[in-house]
Amino acid sequence: MKKNSIWIFFLILVFLQNVYSQNLESLEKNYNDLNNNIIAEKTTLDSLKKILDQKAELIDAEKKKNNPDQDKIISLMSGSASLSNKIEWHQKKIDRLGKDIEEIKKKLDEKYSQVIDSLEAVKKSGNTNEEKINSEILSYTEKKLLASPKIPMLSFNPEKILKIDLSKIKDDKEKKVYGEYLQNAYSEVNDLLNNINEMNEETTQIISLQKKTKKFLEESEFESGIIARSTSPQTSENLSVDAGPNLSFEREAITPQIQAYNLLLNQLNLNQSSENDIKWRLTIERIGSSFNIEDYQSLLKEVKKRLQDYKLVLANKIGFK
Repeated sequence: MKKNSIWIFFLILVFLQNVYSQNLESLEKNYNDLNNNIIAEKTTLDSLKKILDQKAELIDAEKKKNNPDQDKIISLMSGSASLSNKIEWHQKKIDRLGKDIEEIKKKLDEKYSQVIDSLEAVKKSGNTNEEKINSEILSYTEKKLLASPKIPMLSFNPEKILKIDLSKIKDDKEKKVYGEYLQNAYSEVNDLLNNINEMNEETTQIISLQKKTKKFLEESEFESGIIARSTSPQTSENLSVDAGPNLSFEREAITPQIQAYNLLLNQLNLNQSSENDIKWRLTIERIGSSFNIEDYQSLLKEVKKRLQDYKLVLANKIGFK
């Protein structure tokens, strides 16, 4: 029976690979190539900006002299104009690459969702090896999280919105305009909440699957009679039985999402406790060291809480019940 389960699992994986693999590999390659290009462009842009800043300092220093050298100033300014044009060109290229990346991320998100749904259906059938299926689901869920579309910032000023009081506006036309403004803000907040709920579900699944994998490895080690510390330190390290649920994918890839949620928190920083703000600023600073997926989920929950509070205020202003 076990051999049959493994064989079924193998056939399913072959089927999934035939359906998704080729397109996925092509999309992932394009995604990685674009990411590498945008990193290179940003490096070049940063270098050009530094040179421009240095030239600006030289121009200011020359102008402050008692007898400034006008020819030198003109020469420096001429070079600065050329640098500005280059900076503008590279910035436009970065913007184009960013748009291309977002388009590919949408396609990747869709493909990963299809694979995950297929694997979930297989797991529910009960005719295959659950540990292997969980491992595949974990892998694709992590990839899907990384390929999530760009997180939008609020297009309105949350603090100014709170100052709108429709009951005090007497002019009907003006009242209608502000009412539509509140409605749009409400819809925007609601869309963001839906996005965060989806991200939260994915992180919950990743944490759950990582814990199941850890438990499976511990049970396998126990059943096999392997005592990692006394017989094979290398095996213990490879299995990572003692490790907590950390992000197993590229930290550089998840960083923009974390930073975007932090910016969103700053937008919603309305009469929040300074202690909470310090906590999340420190959390963001830990991205490069010990930031793990549980930290990421906590960040999502904090953003969700603030958005829910803000949505409630907007609903009251509009008159929703």
